[in-house]
Amino acid sequence: MKTKLFLLFAIFTFSSLFTSCKKEDVIEILPNMSATVDGTEWKATPSVVAGKEDSGYFSFMGYNLNGNKINIVVKMNGNAVSTGTYTISLNPFGDDGNLNLPELTTYGSYLGNKDEEDDEADTNYYSTSGSVIISSVDEKKINGTFSFTARNKSLEEIEITNGKFSNVSIL
Repeated sequence: MKTKLFLLFAIFTFSSLFTSCKKEDVIEILPNMSATVDGTEWKATPSVVAGKEDSGYFSFMGYNLNGNKINIVVKMNGNAVSTGTYTISLNPFGDDGNLNLPELTTYGSYLGNKDEEDDEADTNYYSTSGSVIISSVDEKKINGTFSFTARNKSLEEIEITNGKFSNVSIL
């Protein structure tokens, strides 16, 4: 009799565990980062999206399965991550084509893989204009959007649009 009661109790317990959760109850906890890079969808692998807060800056980056990386550096208003719109206004290449990333600014970059057929191709692009919007900061995680125009040292431009990030931890 005790075995039957225990079995009945176990079945009831397991069934209540599986029926008590609704799809709406699932909480997204993995970091996420995605964008459209010059018309092509780009999505980071969740395990390689990370953020770091340091001396008035917050930076985060993500890598996709092909090794391409989007990096965002935000100059904060003060020393803590806060919601707001951060304008990207950086032209990283001078007339000579040399990279010059000044401090004290907000910028983005897209670092692509080298083309095996064209080893001379420059696949590193740095922002010239755009914005980062941090829409929420919650329990050491941030969410928001970004978009920017970026240029390589050959002065070729690409567009990074529809950028989104969520659940990026503040380290």
